[in-house]
Amino acid sequence: MSDRTMDIQRAVTTYAQQMLTSIDGIKALLLDDETAGIIGLVSSQTEITKHDVYLVERLKAREKGDESQRHIKAIVYVRPTAENTILLRKELASPSFGEYYIYFSNTIRRTLLEDLADADVHSKVVEVKEYFADVYSLMPHLFHLKVNPCVGASRSMSQSSQFERVIDGLFAVLLALKKQPVIRFDESSPLCRNIAERLSVRIDQERNLFNFQGSSQAPLLLLLDRKEDPVTPLLNQWTYEAMTHELLTLKNNRVVLTESTGVGTGDVREVVLDQRIDDFYRRNMFLNFGELGDNVKHLVDSFQVV
Repeated sequence: MSDRTMDIQRAVTTYAQQMLTSIDGIKALLLDDETAGIIGLVSSQTEITKHDVYLVERLKAREKGDESQRHIKAIVYVRPTAENTILLRKELASPSFGEYYIYFSNTIRRTLLEDLADADVHSKVVEVKEYFADVYSLMPHLFHLKVNPCVGASRSMSQSSQFERVIDGLFAVLLALKKQPVIRFDESSPLCRNIAERLSVRIDQERNLFNFQGSSQAPLLLLLDRKEDPVTPLLNQWTYEAMTHELLTLKNNRVVLTESTGVGTGDVREVVLDQRIDDFYRRNMFLNFGELGDNVKHLVDSFQVV
């Protein structure tokens, strides 16, 4: 049985539901490029609209709204970046919505709060809060940070934006799972050492956030360098999930077929493979090719009987 306390997909889903359900009335959801992908992995458009969200929009693509939007409450969920701070200041200087609930995917600096306070000249901001859903959760125990390739972070470690994204993501995962781990790393890897040291400093700086009630024994966070095992990514795995990614490319639980041969103009262009909503995929994703073929046959036979 899997440990539900280590389920990052469940943690991110819970955050998304809290954001959408804690506010009554008609709402608009404003996102940035990253949080749009993060929320999209745990909540479909249909699920979002069930919470009275009539508009989902990118913050950077915002145009000046009209007076008819003043009765709508805006939920803003973005990463705490300099670019998003500028966009928020612009939005608050000429607000389109009646109220703003601003949520950040990671810890926010005091200077950012002061910038928002200065920009909120119309007193439209009702709440500012942190929800630590700062990773792309693919499965209960698998996530990524959209850092590709991750080895690029090693070129100029302390200044690299990729490196900082890795620290932010790991830090958010620990807070989302409510875990304060023992950190171990590959001693031969300067990159792993730097990540471990920077993450430890970040935890010490935000010690008050790690005061979890009733927390169990500290888990182990093991940092490994991909360069220490270059062979594994070159191997072909004969399982449903692995073959799908190898032959068609599986990205953020979606298979895009636009460039695949044999796909007509009227055919499905994108297929979602998510174990939460696809029972066949959940039961067969780790099975080998032979077992998968038998189960496909049984499934087809069951449809023919019906």
